[in-house]
Amino acid sequence: MHKTLNILTGVGAGFVVGFFAHIAFEMLRILPETTGLWTLALAVVGAACGGVLGALSTQPSHQGGSIARWSIGMAAVIGGVAFAAGFAGPIILRPDLPQGPLLGIFITGPLGVVAGAILGALVGASVGATSRSRATG
Repeated sequence: MHKTLNILTGVGAGFVVGFFAHIAFEMLRILPETTGLWTLALAVVGAACGGVLGALSTQPSHQGGSIARWSIGMAAVIGGVAFAAGFAGPIILRPDLPQGPLLGIFITGPLGVVAGAILGALVGASVGATSRSRATG
């Protein structure tokens, strides 16, 4: 039951992050302005990645658990910091602009989560490789 809940939570979170990441990519002109097909595609990719991370998060370290846990943790930390900076920064710097907090919601938050997940996966793979070489050596 615990693993199923992790998978469902990962799928839901990944879908939302993928949806908002598409908005950020489109606003930054990384993706062309298109119909909802790209939005749905990135949301589904995000859901799949979130589901895999949720499933692996309960596994032992040698079966990908450390990579998933690092990826989830770094996505939360970097995404949270990026969201806070994008949300509060414009409020502090330009309080007369009512659209300021949207930067954190639509651009810095989702991109911070994606960057954190990738960075966490790299760190988790590095930590896992180091711990395996110590165990065998």
